[in-house]
Amino acid sequence: MDYQQTDGGRILKSFQDDCVIRSISIVLEESYEKVFQELMQLGLEMGAYPSHDKVWIKYIESKGFVKNKPPR
Repeated sequence: MDYQQTDGGRILKSFQDDCVIRSISIVLEESYEKVFQELMQLGLEMGAYPSHDKVWIKYIESKGFVKNKPPR
């Protein structure tokens, strides 16, 4: 995969704490808004922020991905 510089379509360009949403939207080739809404909904159901590890890992696993630990 080639490098893609993107702001994800955010309204507030200075907000930069959404790396989980931007990364997932790029990998899934989905819109930023769709991934944001789905992560927010899952976060509400789980009682955590969308960027919490348990939320985004569950989300990407539901999309067919498997989280692996990086090698040491």
